[in-house]
Amino acid sequence: MSSPPEPTQPIASVSARHAGLHAPVAVATVLIAYSFLGGLWLNRHGYSPEWLVVVREWFNKPLGLGEDFGFLAIALLLMSVGHLLTARAMTSPWAVFAKRLAWQALPPAAIAAVLGLLFSLFADPLPLAFDYQANPLLFSLLVGLAFAGLLVLTAPLLPRQWPVAVVAQLAVVTFTLTVAGIADVPQLGILAALVTLPIIGELLWLSRKGLARFWEAAPLALFCFALLMVCEHLFREARDWWFPVAAVSALMLMLLAVRGDARAEHPRPVEWLVSRSYYLVVLCGVLAYPLVGLLDLLSLPISYVVSLLVWGLGAELLHRWFGKST
Repeated sequence: MSSPPEPTQPIASVSARHAGLHAPVAVATVLIAYSFLGGLWLNRHGYSPEWLVVVREWFNKPLGLGEDFGFLAIALLLMSVGHLLTARAMTSPWAVFAKRLAWQALPPAAIAAVLGLLFSLFADPLPLAFDYQANPLLFSLLVGLAFAGLLVLTAPLLPRQWPVAVVAQLAVVTFTLTVAGIADVPQLGILAALVTLPIIGELLWLSRKGLARFWEAAPLALFCFALLMVCEHLFREARDWWFPVAAVSALMLMLLAVRGDARAEHPRPVEWLVSRSYYLVVLCGVLAYPLVGLLDLLSLPISYVVSLLVWGLGAELLHRWFGKST
């Protein structure tokens, strides 16, 4: 009788790049541009166009999706990160998964940090600060990297003992949130609570592939939402963001999206957005955001067009150096 496969070997023959992620990732990337280059930049530089006010009054406020849909975009991206990285961890040997993840995530983040520091000398990038209010984009990237670290540590358990792996991840999150509450470190607590979003994406992948039954995955997903609500009660800084509302909306959109045909074809702009999404998010606050201000002397519409083109070019260069981000 042949011996069972090693736990670090793949047990599923599915593609790690699931086509069901195209819609949420593409929509989230567009919403990132709308929220941070549109709403946030305009607000912080004294602009308040009528169309932006109308969208806020008629859509953002009634739906409870503030920050010009910024957190909805972040939640969609983080859940997609959990879905995608779990697929990669389950379909690749552990060493290959860890090496590829480090190569595609860390050097681009370092390049973005250098760009942010350089632009801060003569322009106005989003601050490189560990503060959700100051720079939600940087904060969401740190959340994604924190989940990636947890997944690398627990990936050997996923093929045969996925509940142990997920519970271990949630135990680390809960412990960190508790310590942050006791020590009154709100930003650490918010980061820990937001790590539940990629964990929900992880549970979604496990459930879709038949590895996790409903009665196993549902309580863990509910526990993730409970941690988001606990975070709002523990920290005043988290109470105005309505994290659970956007998280539930993001999960519903994810559930609709991942039911799509894995072989479905997508328009080239969608393919481009999805394959460069990580690089676009990394460069948004440190390249596109400051360029809008630098070129504002020309005229605002022209500065936006040029900034978007340079932003896309930067993402394309990183894509060619480090490979597809999804």
